[in-house]
Amino acid sequence: MNCYLLEFSVGPGGARQGDVHAARDVGTLRAAFERRYDEDAVAYLTLWYGAVLHLWVVRDGVLAGGFDLHPFLRTGDERHDATVTAILGADRDGEPWELFDRVSEATGFESLDAVRVVTQVLDLRARAGTDPAAAARLADLEEAVDAEDLPAIPGPPCAFTLDWAAIAAAVPPLHAPVLQPGVPFVLTWPDDAAPPADSYLWHADALRLGLNDIEGGYDEFEEA
Repeated sequence: MNCYLLEFSVGPGGARQGDVHAARDVGTLRAAFERRYDEDAVAYLTLWYGAVLHLWVVRDGVLAGGFDLHPFLRTGDERHDATVTAILGADRDGEPWELFDRVSEATGFESLDAVRVVTQVLDLRARAGTDPAAAARLADLEEAVDAEDLPAIPGPPCAFTLDWAAIAAAVPPLHAPVLQPGVPFVLTWPDDAAPPADSYLWHADALRLGLNDIEGGYDEFEEA
């Protein structure tokens, strides 16, 4: 039995979600993912809570590899892509996470608007040492954040999507037999391919084609 698993989950805390999508092709995973989550929800859970966002390949019921999907997130602007990468890679008590946190909390901005502000601040900081105008703009912007009085953010909205074409190119093909609708299976894994400690796969009794809502139990299985 072979299939793909896409996990988008957050452990107990301010938010909790234990979604594992099982499918036989990347197109089905994409349709399920985009139907269930909007861009703001993906950004919020990913940037604020460090959600698990991972694709695995299952061969003969065994976890046989996979990869992190965070590098495949796209905002529509390479500058914002770099900001997202920096936020995801930062310690929670260091920059630019602290700046993202401060902008979000102080202004009430949604995560994607906060990303746009962080991009502006990082750009201005990089230029402030040699550009007096950038230094002045930076001081004004940081003062506005502290005063919780940010002006309208220039530029187009920030997107937050997965690069599905790149994901499809990176995923190895499945071989027969593939998982059939309505057929449960118990997933196993070798020590060297175990999921991360915060993955909900550790708590899955059995999986089926479709959405396996391990946290809430509101499964959406494919019909035979």
